[in-house]
Amino acid sequence: MTHQIKKVFLKTSPIDCEISIYEPFEIDSSIAVIIEEINNLGYTTDASCSGLRPDHDKDMQGTPYIIFKAPNFENGNINKEYYFKFLAYALERCGFIPVSVAQSGPITDLIGYMPGTLSDFGVLSKFEALCVMLRKRDFLNMSQKAKS
Repeated sequence: MTHQIKKVFLKTSPIDCEISIYEPFEIDSSIAVIIEEINNLGYTTDASCSGLRPDHDKDMQGTPYIIFKAPNFENGNINKEYYFKFLAYALERCGFIPVSVAQSGPITDLIGYMPGTLSDFGVLSKFEALCVMLRKRDFLNMSQKAKS
């Protein structure tokens, strides 16, 4: 399959990072179960990358990341600002650097990426920790109950 690569440069402090988003999007096999569970919890991921060699050709290996999209908030049950704050908190607690993306308006995406070089175990443990935190502190479920 031919992939188009969209480069995203994240200007953050203390470091800058460039991530590559491969389209069409495929979930890397090393993190597929984790990403699917996160999506099944109701969080919408737009793209992710394990950054691990077994998932990529040598030339395509990159920075591990996950991108969350804003779900449909039309029914008004969930506050978008709190949703992204919760996700940023969860990402940071699990060793990701959260970066919000806004295109001339409110936040549309939240990217969490891992800087530096981690072992395969280190990368996978951070993705697993994020999944566990989202499961234990299910923001979407708590928000629905609070409105009832």
